[in-house]
Amino acid sequence: LSVVADSFNRRSRVYCGVAYYPEQWPRERWALDARQMREAGINGVRVGEAAWSRLEPLEGDFDFSWLDEALDALAGQGIGAIVCTPSRTPPPWAFSKYPEIRNVNRDGRVANSGTRYAVCLNNPTFGELSRRIDRAVIEHFAIDARVMGWHIDHEIGAGNTCYCETCRRRFISHLRQKYGSIEDLNARWGAHFWSIAFNDFEDVPLPAGSEMPFPALALEYARFTSQTNAEFAHWRYELMKTSNPLRWVTTNFQRTDQAHTDVFELGLATDVFGANHCLFADDEFALDYHRGPRGELIVNEECGANPGHALELRPGWLRLWAYLAIGHG
Repeated sequence: LSVVADSFNRRSRVYCGVAYYPEQWPRERWALDARQMREAGINGVRVGEAAWSRLEPLEGDFDFSWLDEALDALAGQGIGAIVCTPSRTPPPWAFSKYPEIRNVNRDGRVANSGTRYAVCLNNPTFGELSRRIDRAVIEHFAIDARVMGWHIDHEIGAGNTCYCETCRRRFISHLRQKYGSIEDLNARWGAHFWSIAFNDFEDVPLPAGSEMPFPALALEYARFTSQTNAEFAHWRYELMKTSNPLRWVTTNFQRTDQAHTDVFELGLATDVFGANHCLFADDEFALDYHRGPRGELIVNEECGANPGHALELRPGWLRLWAYLAIGHG
């Protein structure tokens, strides 16, 4: 369910929509889906965040025809689209050909590619592949009248904290740039706490392999990771605004108990803050928090039907949650 006051066009409008995945449904179903959405009062959909395997089924072989056809069916019912870039969910061919793009978790295990968000955002090969698909999507839909807004990926940062050697090298460079000298790092981190004092930046490890890493190290790596996630979004935001300065850009921040990214740093890569509003984990505070300094919010996702997460739903609850979101901006 998506709700936003469209101040960008200087008119009062409310979008009520759904996330839609035409790549997972037969073509003959799309027209029926679009008609039933209109009958249900839907006037917007979010598409594309997990469609890389359909958009680029083979490396370098792009196919937008199916998504164009789906957007035609939606537009024919007066439904606009928010198009997502899909680059944090690479298809199997990418992992098979470039296994180095996989994420390494805190215990040193390489991520299983049979899931989403199994990538290292700092890996240069992933960077090249991801920018190529996202550029193709952005350029294809840059001036498309069926598209009302951009959505940068989905839950940026979720599952992407990585502890590989590439991340360690970038982290060391980050420390050199930020602190200038190892003496300054020691002074600001609290030298000799737990008998830890570094003689060289190269001695600084990653906060991995332990449930209780050196606190200053863990905090600095969390800041480094947040910066990595924001940089991922900023590159895409700049390309989106260059391609069409008038189209608004959003992305969805996760629940307030997800601390992988500073939402205000990431929010600089948006025109309107977006958020998931999952009632099993977030109350009204999440709406106020994610409304941010601009005082407006789009709710990109509500948990309405997942038996693994959702509360037992009662008639009218989704409407109640929508009014709750409107009441909080």
